[in-house]
Amino acid sequence: MDWVRCNACWTKAESKKLAFFLTQCGHVYCEKCVQKAQERCFQCGTTNTVSLSLAEPMNPQIMHYFARPSDLLEKVIQAEQFQDSQKALYLQRAEAQANKYESMKEAYWTSVENLKKVYQKYTKLKVVFNAQQKEMRKVFVDPAASHSMNPQYQKTPVQHPRSQHQQNFLNSSVNYSQNPHAKQMNNEGFRVPTSTRVPRSAGYYTASSLSSTSSCGRTHLSRNSTPNQNYY
Repeated sequence: MDWVRCNACWTKAESKKLAFFLTQCGHVYCEKCVQKAQERCFQCGTTNTVSLSLAEPMNPQIMHYFARPSDLLEKVIQAEQFQDSQKALYLQRAEAQANKYESMKEAYWTSVENLKKVYQKYTKLKVVFNAQQKEMRKVFVDPAASHSMNPQYQKTPVQHPRSQHQQNFLNSSVNYSQNPHAKQMNNEGFRVPTSTRVPRSAGYYTASSLSSTSSCGRTHLSRNSTPNQNYY
């Protein structure tokens, strides 16, 4: 560094084995002139200034003052590239977040529209459901009135299926009851004659003949204690 000289005596820093110092006001002085320069700078007149030694290892705070500009420029370029790469990553992240925000925003408004449609359908179905509930309440509260008003629910007589034997028996019973000459039954199952008139072919009976007839009948019944069930 042949350009480094004492700003008071102009001694080169490489010519003699002297220590050099850099003052706080930005001037270089050798070890012979630095004490006076600290009291009052020879170049700018600053008083009571502080100085740092330029001996190796040099203080990092002042090292770049004595570095080559090309080295400094390379470091500046590296620093610029590093900072640009960090900015690019940040911008990439910001762009991704912006795209994500736009997609989520679009999905949100789509969901809002779908929700409106679903709510409209729900409102219509709720009206129908309430109407059906009212109808069901009417049916359960007064079923007779509702059935009489609605021809679909009019009652029809229920006919149970009968067997052929039961149907024939009922028909014969009806015909028998409609016959004026049919014999009546008492409580004990005896057939009571409907007419007590004696036919002419039987002739006339006296009291003695009636008594004899009744005695004969009793004798016949006593002999045949078990009458035939098919007699009547």
